[in-house]
Amino acid sequence: MDHEEGVAYVGRSTWSGRAVSVERATGAEPLRLAAPALTCGYAWGRSGTVPREVARAILLDATGNEMLSERLCRPFTWEVVAALPAAEFTITKAEVLAWISSRAPRVGPVIADELAAGHNFRAPNSLAKESEARRKAERELGDRGAGRAAGAARPGAGRLGPSSSLPGTDRRGA
Repeated sequence: MDHEEGVAYVGRSTWSGRAVSVERATGAEPLRLAAPALTCGYAWGRSGTVPREVARAILLDATGNEMLSERLCRPFTWEVVAALPAAEFTITKAEVLAWISSRAPRVGPVIADELAAGHNFRAPNSLAKESEARRKAERELGDRGAGRAAGAARPGAGRLGPSSSLPGTDRRGA
């Protein structure tokens, strides 16, 4: 795809709620959330599940790469979306791509250079399915939050800890 000049993501709080739009030279359209069933609208100015979906949607729109947007949505939420002013914000596609480029050692300099040059990447179909499966599992874990507090979920699931499979942490023999 061609590099789109002047693309901006604009969030506004109004009496009827919050909305984020993508403003292009051809006009404005609502920012499509990747998991609308998971959210009850748009949120920013804090971290959490709903702001993370806004972050994921902005990254996906800016890069066209589902895998990259999935990989970077959490740090983008913490570093950018959580810091946005609650009343209204504007962030440009160029600023999003610059943020990604600043993380080049972690995302790979070739991808960062290509994104900075305005190229979009599409994840192969199998990777997109894997990303969707990860989001589905994330949603299910979120739905069982109360059960997790009662010990229903496996301790350490989804994070490194005693139950991880890193070398030296296998406790089967203990």
